[in-house]
Amino acid sequence: MANLAALDFTLLAAFEALLIERNVTRAADRVGMAQPSMSNALSRLRHLFDDELFVRTPKGMQPTIRALALARPISEMLGQVRRLLDPDAGFNPATSERRFVLGMAPFATYTLLPAFLPMIRREAPLAEVHFFSLELQDEARLLDESRMDLAVGIVCDLPKRFGTRVLYHDRAVCIARKAHPALRDGLTLERFVALPHVHATHYMQTLVDAALAQHGLVRRVAISGHNYLAIGMIVAHSDLLAIVPERMAGDVACRGEVEVHELPLTLDPQPVGVAWSKHGQSDPAVTWLRDRICDITAERPGAAAPAHHSSLSLRARRSASRR
Repeated sequence: MANLAALDFTLLAAFEALLIERNVTRAADRVGMAQPSMSNALSRLRHLFDDELFVRTPKGMQPTIRALALARPISEMLGQVRRLLDPDAGFNPATSERRFVLGMAPFATYTLLPAFLPMIRREAPLAEVHFFSLELQDEARLLDESRMDLAVGIVCDLPKRFGTRVLYHDRAVCIARKAHPALRDGLTLERFVALPHVHATHYMQTLVDAALAQHGLVRRVAISGHNYLAIGMIVAHSDLLAIVPERMAGDVACRGEVEVHELPLTLDPQPVGVAWSKHGQSDPAVTWLRDRICDITAERPGAAAPAHHSSLSLRARRSASRR
């Protein structure tokens, strides 16, 4: 049985920082420790829990199975202690040096970052933001393990242990180069499946392909990739079509490079949301960040909300898009 006298909350804070940063030096900076003190805390944690907890690898300090099992209860315990010691504790973005970690679907990165980054530099100039693609990632696991503060994308179907909020609704449209010779009379279903496509994996592509399959049709994909920034350029300089979210299409079209076409299919707008772990609910910094993301991505006045979800569940769509 573990010796409770050997446990102090500094050790638990060190554990939480190591789990998030996966690096002894960065973890020490996160909690205001010297690097040798963090190394000593790790040694004490290993002795206390009789486990290595974090193993050095070329990709950083990777948690053991025991460490992952401890992640949520330790985070919840620290949250309760913080509230007990300082229930009115707030977060001052103007002076905070917090490192925020965001997991974002690629299409969300494209539409969110242009507004998000200026806000962060203006309101939290000392903060650091690290974001990574949620493509092919397990959002639930990453939130449970405190690997990220927030997830942005198709998150509204996550388990109920997570908090979620819809940011906006978006729909799939088609972009093509200006004066496309095959689209002078508009985009018909026949032309849509006959012309070659650029395929950049995202959930709307899965919706479109599922709708085509109901008609016994498939698209002809000529190029596949994950680089959203390249889609507009590829389409503008070729006869290829691309399916993109409407918000992204509007930005590309404003540059005068492409035209936006309505899809020759009936699809509902889809919810794009933000998710957070319940055990991180007590973190005022995460609450601030979540609320600011909600503010800058708020549903535009008059934007259409979906009358109902497609017959494909969001989880099924996500699974299909990752195959």
